[in-house]
Parts: sequence; C-alpha cells; structure tokens
Amino acid sequence: MKMKVFKYPLEVRSNVLTVPFGAQILSVGQQNGQLCLWALVNPDERDVQIEITVVGTGWDVTGDPVQRVESFLGTVQVGAFVWHVFDTTLEKRAHESV
Repeated sequence: MKMKVFKYPLEVRSNVLTVPFGAQILSVGQQNGQLCLWALVNPDERDVQIEITVVGTGWDVTGDPVQRVESFLGTVQVGAFVWHVFDTTLEKRAHESV
C-alpha cells in the first residue's frame, strides 16, 4: 500500500473536503498565509467527505463541549489572526441521522 501526504487548503468556518477513505489527519498550519491541513492518505482508496470547521478566537463555538475538545486539531496563527481547527465530521453525521 503506497501512502502519501496530501495538503488541503482550508477556509474560515465550514469546509467539506474530499479525501481518500482512511485518511489520517497529521497537522494543521499555514503555508504562505494559507491555512492548510495535511493528511496521510492512500490515494488508491475511494473518496469520502469530511467536515473541518475553523473558528477565530472569541467566536461562538456550538456543539457538545466534550466532543468539541476531542475533535480539536490545532491552533494556527496567520498574520494577525488566530484560528482554531476542529474535525466536525462525526458531529455532522450524528445530526443527519436524527
């Protein structure tokens, strides 16, 4: 199985990313001022969608606080802005099944 690291640019608020099944999120950061997520993937796997939510310091954060902490991926500073990144895929699926 060949694995590769892929980069996914992120926007503020909600992001729906198409990634290979089984993608493992490695880190979040910035590159040349662009907020990004890096994941270890097998590009031969079928594509699935994940949801990544980005919020700024002082913004309202909705959802279960415990789940929110467990889904936290990291904090990234881009210029004067500080962004907090969460994997909200499971939270989204839970709301869809209700």
